[in-house]
Amino acid sequence: MGEGFFRTRRAGVAAGRTIQSAWAPPSQGSTAPVVQRAADLGDAVATDIITRAAGELSSAAASVITRLGMRGDTFPTILSGGMFRGVPWLTRDVQARLSEVAPRSTVRVLGVEPAMGAVRLALAAARGTVDVPTYV
Repeated sequence: MGEGFFRTRRAGVAAGRTIQSAWAPPSQGSTAPVVQRAADLGDAVATDIITRAAGELSSAAASVITRLGMRGDTFPTILSGGMFRGVPWLTRDVQARLSEVAPRSTVRVLGVEPAMGAVRLALAAARGTVDVPTYV
């Protein structure tokens, strides 16, 4: 196998090159379409990056779902962040993995910027109408 788009066969090297590049941290999400396109073209490193990310994100969510005893419950799992919008492959992989953990849950990408939730919560708190669920 060749070195592909990232000129390496190892995901860690590709990640390091991305981090050390001229991109500022706030624009890291702009690399999402590049990784997606490379994976679509069969690049092994890009595919490995997405697969590893899906595994880590799914594992974290599965841990919370299991700890809260929600594996058999019906609930939404909301995927938030630019990577889920920019890398459909990542979204599909996480959805598939989480459907195995909690088959009755629905998994979808957040339709608004995450800051909107904080603003809505702050406004509700200011009105005295905040309603935050409590989990045991």
